[in-house]
Amino acid sequence: MVRIFLVFLLFVSVGVSAQMPLATKSKKAIALYTEADNFRVRGQFSQAIQLLNEALQKDRKFVEAYYRLGIIYMTLKDYPSAIGNFEKGLSFTDDIRKKAIFWYDLGESYFNVGDYDKAEETLSGFLKAEVRNRAKIERAKQLMDNIAFAREHQRNSAAWNQKRMSDTVNAFVM
Repeated sequence: MVRIFLVFLLFVSVGVSAQMPLATKSKKAIALYTEADNFRVRGQFSQAIQLLNEALQKDRKFVEAYYRLGIIYMTLKDYPSAIGNFEKGLSFTDDIRKKAIFWYDLGESYFNVGDYDKAEETLSGFLKAEVRNRAKIERAKQLMDNIAFAREHQRNSAAWNQKRMSDTVNAFVM
């Protein structure tokens, strides 16, 4: 029993030490960030956004707060806002591990708004930097394939050849 407990402590201590430190020293910003994350995981996004913005008022260079805002906006499918927050947070870090985290989600956001050049560039950066997270690597490769497909077929799309239907097509008939 004691052996199991010691092994458990070893795993917990390794897991805690493996986490990257936050980019801020402001205790108030960290408290707001932590509280916002509790709201985020419960799906209470407006409260989380408000708290993260307050955290950013305490420290404008709080990289992780920008990332969390980007994630929330991605969840809400507000990709332009997600991109803005990802780009802002990315501008405040030189840590390649943090940059790779941003590049993955930023690339997906660029893809979702149809900016295939930026999506490809960012995802390429992610694929060069990331070596451990196999699931994200595979997803990034799939997105790269999707970018190639979208570029190849965007001009041949039926959406470009739409014709306006007459008003009688959707008219209510009694």
